[in-house]
Amino acid sequence: MSSTDAFGNTNNTYKIIVPNALYNQWIAATNWSNSSIVTHIEKAIKGLVFTAESANSTISLDAVGTPTSIDIEYSIDNGATFSPYTVGTTVTLSNVNDVVIFRAGSTGQTALADDSSNYHKFVMSGSITLEDDVSYLLNKNAVPSTTALADYAFYGLFNGCASLQNAPELPWTTMGEGCYGHMFEGCTALTDAPDLPSTSLDDYCYEGMFNGCTSITTAPKLPATTLATGCYNEMFYGCSALDTISLYYTGNFSTTYFNDWVDGVASSGTIAYDGTDTTTGTSAIPTGWTVVEIPRPELCFTAREANSTVKMMKSGSAPTVNLEYSTDKSTWNSFVVGTTTVTLANIGDRMWLRAVSTNTTMSGSYNTNYNYFVMTGQIEASGNINSLLNKKPDLVTTCPQNAYPCLFQDCTSLVEASRLVLASPTVSNNSYGHGMFRRCSNLVGGPEIRATNFTDASYHGEYMFQGCSSLASVKLYQTGGSWNSSTTASWMDGVPATGTFYYNGTYTGRGVNYIPTGWTITPFST
Repeated sequence: MSSTDAFGNTNNTYKIIVPNALYNQWIAATNWSNSSIVTHIEKAIKGLVFTAESANSTISLDAVGTPTSIDIEYSIDNGATFSPYTVGTTVTLSNVNDVVIFRAGSTGQTALADDSSNYHKFVMSGSITLEDDVSYLLNKNAVPSTTALADYAFYGLFNGCASLQNAPELPWTTMGEGCYGHMFEGCTALTDAPDLPSTSLDDYCYEGMFNGCTSITTAPKLPATTLATGCYNEMFYGCSALDTISLYYTGNFSTTYFNDWVDGVASSGTIAYDGTDTTTGTSAIPTGWTVVEIPRPELCFTAREANSTVKMMKSGSAPTVNLEYSTDKSTWNSFVVGTTTVTLANIGDRMWLRAVSTNTTMSGSYNTNYNYFVMTGQIEASGNINSLLNKKPDLVTTCPQNAYPCLFQDCTSLVEASRLVLASPTVSNNSYGHGMFRRCSNLVGGPEIRATNFTDASYHGEYMFQGCSSLASVKLYQTGGSWNSSTTASWMDGVPATGTFYYNGTYTGRGVNYIPTGWTITPFST
């Protein structure tokens, strides 16, 4: 059996049990010869895991009003056995690190609440942390709905849980009415709000969600640009430490959507908001707060030597790209490939570069017909590379095929890129491959590569740093215990004998196709 067909002759009842923390990486892997393999991948522990941080902590799941009965089971032996759970039963965690796991039973449910008067909620004492996906309370296999979360699905679920130290994952991208309403109200120990990825909202979906969460300082990013009635009403009411909000909605503030949403927040803070409405108050921009643009870290070039220059040229029939540049982040000018040269007269002078709107790719193929930089002097690169593709680079979550081949090839003036972010969590064939930094012989610090599928078999980074004879570091976000050599063929050919490979994964293979021989593997925090 070949190394790429590990499950080729396995019967259809097999299971692949993986650690919970690595589950998403296994599911996202793109090099399965048969895509149905992902249906056999399971987490080692299935359920919402609650852990005692103090002895004799307690937890129960109670009913408020008369909600529809639910099918829940629980385990007190680390998931070895599960038993039906009777609503209202208190579980005592006698020792620090004792665990109880809750999940849906075989039948499961679409919601834990009927409406704002009839719902189920956890009741806790002591100090408790939790782990994993709240989806388990609806489906024991944690498969979230592919359409919308049901109305009132998790309404009030942790309401009043002052013992709760952290929030679970909330993976849905489409909301239902009232689905997260008052979900964490009164969770005074909660310091970090969970990610809220949904861009499709529904009426009152976040109403009062963090009401009274007095320890939260930073709101979750709010990416939706189209709102629904009451969606943010009282969302951060009484969050007295909250001083940072990022709101991607660009329309005007209205009590229809924002009624008292920031009543009681910190007296000073920062709201990132690209709209034109300057209204302040409890239903608008918090009074006393500073308004800034949504942070979009465009590709930036900084002069390390006076009179350094940056230009872009075209090889063959490279795709036409529309770019603009700024030297002050205020005034933007056209940056024409083959024509515009920007001179950075002084050490420390900077220029930012971004798409006028969107560009599909910088290259027509993996090794011909590409746009590429030409530089003189000494240049540092930083920011988000995806600003070349989209004026809003954070929207480029999947880097397209042949995005950046040969982009910096032979740029001997590029001396530092450790603050350059290759930000897309998913990459495609030759996104960075075929020599993105090839023969940048004076490049010392390599970029952050944030793709979680980077080491799959898709030529994502072949020849990427070939001939970078001064390279001393690279940071890779990919984790896991495998690495396909074809995706990074000769990517480290010709780098120095020693360096630092910032990496949190478990793979330790060495050589020009893997982690350079002689380099130190160093974990990092994100």
